[in-house]
Amino acid sequence: MASQQLVIQDLVTQVATLTAGLLLLDVSRSKGVQDPMGFPTASSKGSSPLRHKPVPVKFGHFHGDVPKAWIFQADRYFDFYGIIKEEKLNIASFYLDGKALEWYRRLYRNKQLSDWTIFTEKLRSRFRKWHVQSPVGRLSKLRQTSTVAEFQSRFEALLNETNSLPEWYLVEVFLSGLRFDILSSVTIHQPTTLDQAITLAHMHEQRILSEKGPIRPAFACAQPILPNPSSPTLPAAPSPALPTRLPFKRLTTAEIQKDEIALPENFVPDDLLAEELQCLEVQKHSSISYHALAGGVSSNTLCFTGHVNDSPVQVLFDGGSIDNFIQSRVAKFLQLPIEPIPRVSVMVGSGQRLSCDGVCRQVPLSIQGCNLTMDFYVLPLHGLDLVIGVSWLATLGPVVTDYGARVFEFTLNNHRFTWQGDLPTDIQPVQLHSIRRMMATDAISSFFHLELVAEPVMATDAPPPDLGDLLDTFVGVFQNPQGLPPTRPQDHVIHLLAGVEPLNVKPYRYPYFQKHVMEQLVSDMLRKGVIRPSTSPFSSPVLLVRKKDETWRFCVDYRALNAVTVRDRFLIPTIDELFDELYGAQFFSKLDLLSGYHQIRVRPEDLKKIAFRTHDGHYEFLVMSFGLSNAPSTFQATMNDVFRPFLRRFVLVFFDDILVYSPSWSEHLEHLRVVLQDHKLVAKRSKCVFGQQSVDYLGPQPRSMKEVRGFLGLAGYYLRFIYHYASVAAPLTDLLRKDAFQWSPEQ
Repeated sequence: MASQQLVIQDLVTQVATLTAGLLLLDVSRSKGVQDPMGFPTASSKGSSPLRHKPVPVKFGHFHGDVPKAWIFQADRYFDFYGIIKEEKLNIASFYLDGKALEWYRRLYRNKQLSDWTIFTEKLRSRFRKWHVQSPVGRLSKLRQTSTVAEFQSRFEALLNETNSLPEWYLVEVFLSGLRFDILSSVTIHQPTTLDQAITLAHMHEQRILSEKGPIRPAFACAQPILPNPSSPTLPAAPSPALPTRLPFKRLTTAEIQKDEIALPENFVPDDLLAEELQCLEVQKHSSISYHALAGGVSSNTLCFTGHVNDSPVQVLFDGGSIDNFIQSRVAKFLQLPIEPIPRVSVMVGSGQRLSCDGVCRQVPLSIQGCNLTMDFYVLPLHGLDLVIGVSWLATLGPVVTDYGARVFEFTLNNHRFTWQGDLPTDIQPVQLHSIRRMMATDAISSFFHLELVAEPVMATDAPPPDLGDLLDTFVGVFQNPQGLPPTRPQDHVIHLLAGVEPLNVKPYRYPYFQKHVMEQLVSDMLRKGVIRPSTSPFSSPVLLVRKKDETWRFCVDYRALNAVTVRDRFLIPTIDELFDELYGAQFFSKLDLLSGYHQIRVRPEDLKKIAFRTHDGHYEFLVMSFGLSNAPSTFQATMNDVFRPFLRRFVLVFFDDILVYSPSWSEHLEHLRVVLQDHKLVAKRSKCVFGQQSVDYLGPQPRSMKEVRGFLGLAGYYLRFIYHYASVAAPLTDLLRKDAFQWSPEQ
C-alpha cells in the first residue's frame, strides 16, 4: 500500500510539471526562447546541431511546516521555468498536502486568494511558529550543547528567520554560543566574518577530539574526589605510558604574550590543508574562577601565608584560574609598579568579563622558605591578596596535594618543598534545635545574625575596537613618568616680597607609625627623581593626610611661604563659561592627569624656596609641589599654552581635567588622536573616561549652611535650563533657615 502511494505521489508531481510546461508553451515560443519542458521553439531551430534536454526540477510538498523555506523553494522553481505570475498560485496548489491543503480548500471556496503574493502572505501568517521571543533574541541566547555542526545547523536555521544583520554581530553571537574550550581557541584568531568563525570552530573541535588520552590535571591529588574517611591515603600508582600524541600544538600564555603563533600543518582538517592561516593580532585572554574572584576559602581549597617585600599576604592556589592575579588594593599598598598593558580580558566563571588594570612584573614572593618571582595581573579581587593559577602550577611537574591535611608537596630546582596550608576560618552557624533548647531552658546566651554580602562582580565594558586601537597606540601616555618633565615657558616662578629673609619653620612632631610611612614616601620620590637632598636656608614642615583608600598623602605646609609670596593675577575660568562651549557636542572624553602638579618644573633659582624638612633629612622639590599659592594659576596657564590651538574648538581645560568634545564619532577619534599626541603629559588611565555621550560629576556633600549656600550659588546657573528650578531646589533652600540644617535623603 505504501509503495502505491509513492507511485501516485510521483505521478501527481509529473502531471503538475507537464501542466506548467503546456500552459507556458505558447508564451515561450512567442518570446523566441526554449520552452520550460525543453522543446525547441521556432526561433531556436537550427541554432545548434545538438540539443540537450534539461534535468526536470521539482520542489517539495508543503505540509504546514517551515513556510518561509517552502515559499523560497517555490520562487526558485518559478524563476527557473519562467512561470508567469498569474499561474504561480495554480501550480503551487498541486504541492499542498495535509492541513495545508485543507486550509487552501477553505480559502479557495471562499475566493479569498487572488494571486501568488496574497497567498504567500496568508500562508506565512497561518503556519508561522509563534514564539515569545523574536528570532534575534533566540539567536543571541543559542548555546552549543553538542557538536559544532549541530550548533551551526540550529544557528543557521534561526538566522534564516531574521532580516539582514551586520556581519560583526553574527560573529559575536556565534562565538558567544560556543563551548568555552572552543571559544578560547577561536577568539585568538579574531575572525571578522561568520564563515571564518565557523571554519575555525570546526578546526579547533577536531583538534580537541584528536588529542588522544585523558587530560592530566595541572597537579595530582593524593585522595579521590569523594574520599573514604576510614581508608588511609595511598600514594598514586604509576600510570601507564600514554600513546604518542599527534603533533598538535596547545597555545600557551607565553605564546599569547609574544603575539607570535605558528600553526602546524596537521592543525587543520584534510580539506583545508592547502589554506594558510595567519594570526595578525592577538587580544590577550585569561580566566579566573568565580570562587577565587569572590574570595572564597573553604576546606577544599589551599591557602598559604606568604610575604612580598616583608609584608604578609594571603595566597590562594586555584586550579580554575589560568594566570596569576593580585588584588589592586594590595598592589597599591605594597607600592608595586603597575605596568599598563593593552586590552587584557579576563573571563570569570560566571560568564562575565573583566578588564585588568595592568600587570606587576617580577614580584618577589616568599612562601615557607621558598623564594619565587612571578608576574601578577592586577584585578579587583575580594578577600584574597594573591591567586596563583595553572600557568605556574603546570611548570612544577608531578605534585602531591592533600586537601584533608592541607599539604602541598612539589619539587623546584632539585629541592623538595612541603607547604602546610592555613586552617579554614569558617564560622559554623548554630542549628535551629539548639536555639530552641536554649530558649526553653532560659539559658544565658546571645544570638547574632552574620551575613556575608559579597559585592557584585561588575563586568567592565570594553571600548569600541576603533577607540581601543587608538588608545593602544598612545599607551605611553598612561605609563608612570620616568624622570623630570620637560622645561616649558610656564615653569613655576616664586616672587617674594621685598626684604624677606629665608623662612625656616620648625618641623612638626609625628607619631611613630607615620615616620615609617614618611620614609617610604620620601624614598619613592627620590627614586622617581621629583625631589633631591637640599642645603637651602628655606624649610617648611610636612604633614601626612589619610586618603579615602587608606593610603597617605604627602603634604608640605607652605603657609609661611605663601604669606610672603606675590600673588599672580591670572584669571581662572568659571564653570558656566566652560559649559557654554559644549553646544552641539555628542561625544565626550575626560582625561585626568597623573599627579598634575608634578608634571610642571620649577625655575632653577626658586628650587631652594620650596625646600622641606622631615625627621630624617632636608629635601627640595624639582617639580611644582602641592600647596603653593600660585600653583593653580601656573598649572592652568601651562595647560592653556599646551592646548591653545584646540581650546574652544574641541578641548576644554579646567586645571588637571581635560575635556575633549566632538559632534560626531569620527571627529571625536581624530580629536583624541591630536590631544594624545606628544605633549609630554601623563594621564591616569583608571580615572579617564573615553567616548561617552555624557560625563557625570558629583561634588561633595555639603556639611554646613555656608557650603549649601555656596552650592546654590553655583547651581543658580542652571536656572535657565531646569523647569521649575525653585521647586526642585526647595529641599536645599529650606536648609538655610535658622536652626534647620539637617541633611536627609530628601536633600
